[in-house]
Amino acid sequence: MQIYNYNKITKVFTSISEATPNPEYPGEFLIRVNATIKEPPITSAFEVARFLGGAWKITIDKRGQHYYEQDGTKVEIVDFDVDIPVGCIQTDPPTIYHDSHDGTEWIENTALKAQDEVLQEVHDLKSNLKSAIVWQFRMIQAIWGTGVSKGIWAASDIESTELKQKYVEWGQKLTRLEELGE
Repeated sequence: MQIYNYNKITKVFTSISEATPNPEYPGEFLIRVNATIKEPPITSAFEVARFLGGAWKITIDKRGQHYYEQDGTKVEIVDFDVDIPVGCIQTDPPTIYHDSHDGTEWIENTALKAQDEVLQEVHDLKSNLKSAIVWQFRMIQAIWGTGVSKGIWAASDIESTELKQKYVEWGQKLTRLEELGE
């Protein structure tokens, strides 16, 4: 005799097995806990048969699926009988700039995209400027070092000038940039 097993907690149909014959009453069978002799109904995609209140019930089962509300909020389905609400979509946004939808397709947030493009441009300019300043400072170091080592001028010749102050200031800024990992 076939019996139909279901999960102890969710009551979802799990398998078919054979009932154990009752040794005390020939012709009768022992039905284990969380099993029934009632055959479950056939289910479709995203449906499960659950044994509730002594009968099988077909239940929507989209657990593990997700959808997006119109404001872009992602919702994970964790319960039975939860369907995708009208006006929500299941497709993931194509980019980080698509942060809302109209119920059928994602809408690109052009202001956010433009802001990020400006920030990237500022970052690139800052990086290029820093590279130019570092190169310039290294050139000054090389010229100064070569001039002193060849006896063209003495280090004391520039001690009180504005150039010496700038040289020291740039050296400190370069050291600070290196400390910051810039």
